[in-house]
Amino acid sequence: DDVPNVAKEPLASIGQVFMEQAERLSETAETQADQVCRNAFDARRDMFLRASKFVIDDLNSTAIDLNRHFNSDRTDISCPKLAKGDTRYFVYGVLSEDEKKVRQVIHQMYEHDENFRKLVSRYIDHFEKLLSEAKESDPENLLGSTFLSADVGKLYMLLGRSVGRLN
Repeated sequence: DDVPNVAKEPLASIGQVFMEQAERLSETAETQADQVCRNAFDARRDMFLRASKFVIDDLNSTAIDLNRHFNSDRTDISCPKLAKGDTRYFVYGVLSEDEKKVRQVIHQMYEHDENFRKLVSRYIDHFEKLLSEAKESDPENLLGSTFLSADVGKLYMLLGRSVGRLN
């Protein structure tokens, strides 16, 4: 009771105003922190998507080399497509064959052809790295699902199953 009664009411009012301002400041800080986190996440995902284009181009390029080992006559037919920049055609070329037959041929070539084995391993390793990076950039795994459902992902699954790296 050192404070006179006359001063108690203004002090209580000042204290209330201070508490309200502190609460608003805290809410604002939380909102800004959330926005910074969202911006950092969006920037990380955008950077990943730009980088993934190069990985997908590399996967398509590796698919061209795989296709040459796998089916040289189709590669000759599809060269005009390559000249137009359609490297996805080679991925689709392997996928459009009879899967059981293709898996047997891939398995045999993987066992007996060192260059083919290197190409298959390279394709699988690069795709798995792409999936791993996608998971880091997208916790909901929408990117990973998209990559797996695309032709490059279907080829990854076919190669992985054919050589025993996926069940």
